[in-house]
Amino acid sequence: MTSGSAAEADLDPVIHPIPRLRICALLQPVVKEEFAVLRDQLDVSDSALSKQIAALVAAGYVEQLHATRAGRRRVWLSLSPAGRAAFVRHVTALRAIADREIAFAIGAGVAREPAEWLESDEPVERP
Repeated sequence: MTSGSAAEADLDPVIHPIPRLRICALLQPVVKEEFAVLRDQLDVSDSALSKQIAALVAAGYVEQLHATRAGRRRVWLSLSPAGRAAFVRHVTALRAIADREIAFAIGAGVAREPAEWLESDEPVERP
């Protein structure tokens, strides 16, 4: 497991904001996706999505392909190889941080094992 400081160092400040994390998560499993599809899946405005995409493009994480089909201009988006690698590093770091904190809480007796989380909605009493 990655140590706390190493995991935190792998968090990417470009990807970390939730809207950008969601964009990367939606682009990760596909070769490319149309702007309008992302907008609808994220339930955001064109301008809000454009702003987040611009930050990812500036970092070299997202590539854009502009095309015209049936007289309509379309924008297709994809994660670049650098974007895919950065997203995987970021998600791995988030998992390492969560795993470390959960293990600490279980060890300190202030949390249940993950298998027990759905069995009870009662909080663990702190010693």
